[in-house]
This record gives sequence, C-alpha cells and structure tokens, in this order.
Amino acid sequence: MLKIKCRQDGFTLIELLVVIAIIAILIGLLLPAVQKVREASARMKCQSNMKQIGIALQTYHDSKGRLPPGTARVTTQENVSPATFWSYFLLPYLEQQAVYNAAPLVQQPVWTTGTYLAAAQVNLPVYRCASTSDKLTYASQGIPNRVAISYAAVQTGEVGNPASPNGPGEWSAHLDDAAWAGNGFDIRPLSNLYRFTGPLGYNTITRITDITDGTSNTVAIGERYRVMDTPVDGYTDSAGPGAHGTWGIGTPNINNAAQQSVGSIGFPLNFNQNGALTDGTNVSKTAGAFSSRHGTGVNFLFCDGHVSFLSNSTADLNRLALASIAGGETVKVTW
Repeated sequence: MLKIKCRQDGFTLIELLVVIAIIAILIGLLLPAVQKVREASARMKCQSNMKQIGIALQTYHDSKGRLPPGTARVTTQENVSPATFWSYFLLPYLEQQAVYNAAPLVQQPVWTTGTYLAAAQVNLPVYRCASTSDKLTYASQGIPNRVAISYAAVQTGEVGNPASPNGPGEWSAHLDDAAWAGNGFDIRPLSNLYRFTGPLGYNTITRITDITDGTSNTVAIGERYRVMDTPVDGYTDSAGPGAHGTWGIGTPNINNAAQQSVGSIGFPLNFNQNGALTDGTNVSKTAGAFSSRHGTGVNFLFCDGHVSFLSNSTADLNRLALASIAGGETVKVTW
C-alpha cells in the first residue's frame, strides 16, 4: 500500500520573529497617535471645566454686581491669615449649594475642623484638569485628605514679569505684601498696587465696568499643576507644610503663600525650576506661575467667558497686558 505523507506548512522561527517585529513597529507608530488623541481629549475637558467656571463667574457677577475676590481675608501680611478662596464663592453657581450652606461664609473660618474641614475635602471635578499629575488629596496645613485643584485666579501680571517696571525681580511671596487699610473683607492695599492690578485678588470688588481694557483681553483664571512638594522657601514656610499647593475653598494660613489660590501671569508660563532650586526666589516663582501638563502652553479663562490656550512663548509685555483690568495696554496675542 502506498502511503502519502501530508506536509503541514507553518511559520519558521525567523518568520515568526519578523511578524513580531512588524507588530511592535506598528504599535510603536500607533502609541504616539493614541496619546495625542488622549491629550487632545483631556485638554478639551479642561477647557470645558473652565467654561463652566466662566459661566459661574458671570452668574455670580449678575447676582452680586461684582466678581468674587481671588482671596478674602481680614488679617494683614505677616500674620497667620485664614482665607476664603474664589472657588468657595462660586459653589452655589456650580450646583454645590449644599457644601456652601454647610460651611457658611464667615470672616475667619477654621478650615481644620467641622464642616469647614469637610468642605476643603470635597472633590469637585470641575476644579480638576484631566491632565494634571497632582494626586487627588494631600495632607496640608493641618488638613488631612485635602483636595488639590488645577486652577488659580489671576491677581496681577507684573510680579515676576521681566517687562514690568515694578516687580520683575519679585516672587509669589510678595503677592500679599502692601500697606493696608480698612476692616474685615473691606481691607484694601494702599501701596505696591501693581501687585493687585488683576481682576481677582485680595478682597477685590471688580465689576465688569471696571475692566476698561476689555473683558475679552483680560484673563481671570489659569491652570496650574503641583510642580514640587519640597523644598519650601523661608517665606512660604511660615504658612506651614503644603502651602505650595493649589487648593479649593480656603486655607488656615495664607501668609506669604498667595499661590494657594491666586498667581501672577507675569512669570513665564510653565516656569519650572524644579531640580535647580538654589534659592527661595525660584521656589516661590515656580509655585506661583501658571502651568499645565498640556505641553506647550496653558489654558486661560478670560473675563468674557471664552477660553484660550496661551503658548509658553507668549511675550512678557502681552502677559503683563492680559492681567491688568485697566492698564490701557494694546494686546497682540495669536490665540
């Protein structure tokens, strides 16, 4: 009987290796595209958050006749200064009336106990960018599980701005320094007023009509992520551990630590001296600059409600102009 052997063809080892190599190359080509799409989605989500915040700002203004302060406090500089942030004032306009009611507005809230502590621990997704590298919570200034947020208010464009005639060599610890007059939340700066020229600063009562530079030319809120945990410069250290973070609702102590809720767009965007922090100046500048994980720039909410992405190369003069509400500057920025 004749026996016929059937030959079973298959991959040789070399062929298999070639196929694996081709698949690996294809995956390598696809991953950057997937990551790019993912980042584009996160950036759009961040812009959506900021637009919601913009609507809340406008609604607050319609209700109160003014924009909320970036920081509200009753004690002057170089003192332990409990403070309430812009993000607290917007709670009722972001469908968070229950949180607002549970921690009613008082001039010196104790953010480390009771319902005020609970408010500082509430996670509000609208205040967090999807691209942030921040952990959700930190232990900070006596507040366990304190929720980190991704947005800070614009207090000025002069502090840290090389084009400014006033504060080019300054850093974030100077953002609360001035001579003051008044009482309660009506305390107003009397000196170094260039540190307070933006729409949302200490105890500000900015009205839309005050923004004579134009609401479409004036930034209100910008992005920020936590560049560093340590070191802490000698000034900010007076506010306690965790004062470099950006936080929602309020803080037990904002002395020399204004970057917890506000900042200066005068610092170059994505300014980052982490790893090269040789003095307190660069520590404080890094903490108070506006920054993002979007790579080449930072999202900003403008006073008219629109959101634009400003590149890291935005000129010093333009950053200075965008922050002031009544500086009379001409802004030349390509969105």
